[in-house]
Amino acid sequence: GWWRDRAQRVFVEEGEGDSEAEAALHAYVAKGPSPMGWVHALWSLDGLNSSKESEILAALAHSDARVVHTGVRTAERHLKLGSEAVAEALLGVAAGDDYKLRRQVGLSLGEGNSKAADAALVEFLAAYCGDEDLRRITFSGVGGRERELLGAWLAREDVLEKSDGRSRVLRDFARGIARE
Repeated sequence: GWWRDRAQRVFVEEGEGDSEAEAALHAYVAKGPSPMGWVHALWSLDGLNSSKESEILAALAHSDARVVHTGVRTAERHLKLGSEAVAEALLGVAAGDDYKLRRQVGLSLGEGNSKAADAALVEFLAAYCGDEDLRRITFSGVGGRERELLGAWLAREDVLEKSDGRSRVLRDFARGIARE
């Protein structure tokens, strides 16, 4: 509602560097608020670059899909920092039944740009290489990293078996490298 939206906006716009505001948000998340409370708190912490890995992991394991989706989006900062635990948790989320969450995991892994995120991205591509939509959205964020990712892709024994999806992943890597 309006109050939560306003509170989130004030936290992000005026709370940067305010340790009391950050502490209040961390304490609020630790209490296990309502799903919408989680969503707003996670976005506020993300806006302050203050979310903790443990908070993201808790969000990714939450029973409410809205919290999990927000956890996936706000996990990107931790992927860039190289969190292996977050990368593994995202793969777990992708393995679930929610296709929208799986798509967001692909997008977020593409934005990760760390060793842990890239390893998870290659694993994600291997698992979902037959899905053209997931391949495209995952590749949308890897610009400039195709050579390294291709090396990691080719190091996997399971991708050497011929399949249409795996061939298309190789084609997508080649297109990205050609654009460099």
